Amino acid sequence: MSKAPIPPRHLTDTAVRAWHRIFATAVARGIWRAEFRVSLELTAVLCAAYIDGARALLSPDGPQGNDADRRELEEKRLLVRRLLVDYGVIAPERERLAGINEEGLDSDIEGVCALNPR
Repeated sequence: MSKAPIPPRHLTDTAVRAWHRIFATAVARGIWRAEFRVSLELTAVLCAAYIDGARALLSPDGPQGNDADRRELEEKRLLVRRLLVDYGVIAPERERLAGINEEGLDSDIEGVCALNPR
């Protein structure tokens, strides 16, 4: 088992959860390499940013956003899914097939960031 790299201190709690789950999956699949550390940070930050952004836009008390905000969030979601495929979290054939949970979030990304994954 590879020694887990320490997440950068500036990561949010959500991003740290994503960091650990993505790392563990990559190790379990035998694809982890030390040089992936930088892209792991980016992937964890983007996972958390998608979750935070989606919750803000979907919240009845939130800003609701405009079409540009929704497009940006969808582009972020697709980028995160691509990165999760690279780490073995999502199977390649499921990259474009996402379940949406009861909150309206991409269920795969939410699972990576969840406090208590299902």
